Amino acid sequence: MPVHSNLHAALTKMLHHDIGRLPVVDPVAPTQVIGYLGRAAILSARLRLHHEETVQPKG
Repeated sequence: MPVHSNLHAALTKMLHHDIGRLPVVDPVAPTQVIGYLGRAAILSARLRLHHEETVQPKG
């Protein structure tokens, strides 16, 4: 699944359940939490992707 689809799914889940962050688990060991993903991080990543998609390189 593309990264932007994963981010969209995570943000949708967070908004639907009114939570601020989700645990990130190891795909090989799904009971092992390796970090957390917050709304601010998702929006920052989305803004970066939007910038990359819309800003034309100079030259």
